[in-house]
Amino acid sequence: MAPVKARTPFDKTLTVGAAVALFAAFLVVRYRFDSPDIADFPAYAYFTDVYWAGFDRSWLVSEPLGWGLLLVLRNLAGSTDGAIQLAHWLLGISTPLLILYLARKFEVPWQGTLVTIALFGPLLAMVTIRATPAYLLCAAAAMIAARGRLSSVALVALSILFHNSAALALPPILLILLQKRYPTLIRPFQSRISIIVIAAVFSMVMLYFRGDLFAFVETLIASTPGSIQKYLVYFSVETNTGVNTNIDLENSLFHVLFLAGATMVFSVYIFLGSQEQFPYRLFAIASFAVFLVLNINPVTAYRQSLFWIIPLLFTFPWSRLKPRFLVSMLLIAFSGILFGYNLVGVVLT
Repeated sequence: MAPVKARTPFDKTLTVGAAVALFAAFLVVRYRFDSPDIADFPAYAYFTDVYWAGFDRSWLVSEPLGWGLLLVLRNLAGSTDGAIQLAHWLLGISTPLLILYLARKFEVPWQGTLVTIALFGPLLAMVTIRATPAYLLCAAAAMIAARGRLSSVALVALSILFHNSAALALPPILLILLQKRYPTLIRPFQSRISIIVIAAVFSMVMLYFRGDLFAFVETLIASTPGSIQKYLVYFSVETNTGVNTNIDLENSLFHVLFLAGATMVFSVYIFLGSQEQFPYRLFAIASFAVFLVLNINPVTAYRQSLFWIIPLLFTFPWSRLKPRFLVSMLLIAFSGILFGYNLVGVVLT
């Protein structure tokens, strides 16, 4: 079932307003800064140059759509900087429109759109050139899977062609489809007590065996083509850059706060969820389990979280948070602060 559709002009205004605010913020950033000032520019420039020069053609079999589109833009712009600048413009224009489309298509409450844009909007619209399509395609796939449609698998497959990390979203989304065919899959998770017990056991297992799991994944990635080996950094426990202790401390604090926030979203979703959220319960549990496995590395945990937090925010039981008016006002204020903080993080300093 889909979330309750917004019916009032207030609901519709906030949904559209959030998307407009994201686009306006993009225009401000583009006016004040150049592409080299935007986060992740050095990595995109380096790999675009390498692939354009033909030194490494592994992109043809790994993330061909993500890098292929960047190379097309490189050909059109005549330079790597110009290609990334064009990519930023395409991203900044399309992301608010795509989020707004998903919000209307799946009848997302205004709160879901607002918090999604506040939390992830600047990143999606200005930084993650290749991963943004993957995140939004996987969000749509999760929503479609809850309706029992196999086309959701095709959307995930397409998203993997943009960014390999989308493979992390495939098993949880498949669980949405499988539980419709095999309802017994969800039976152990119908009781809140059983969820707590399973979560405790899983946490203990991860505490003792996560190091071995990461070592296995590192070995597996090391045996793959060069374009995939760059993801070894995601499975490294080393987070210190050796450059600026204050930056490292800030990143560590952000990681702790984000871990706490993600855990809170998951917990409230599980324990306050109504029948409308029921198709996503197993999806949320499986996704959160993967998140716990990967949270030893802030980069990995944050990037994986977008694949499940966005669908959860879209289908969150907002109507159960009381008192409704006070919660709405606090949510709007909190989203504004969060949006500003994440917008600042887009620009390299």
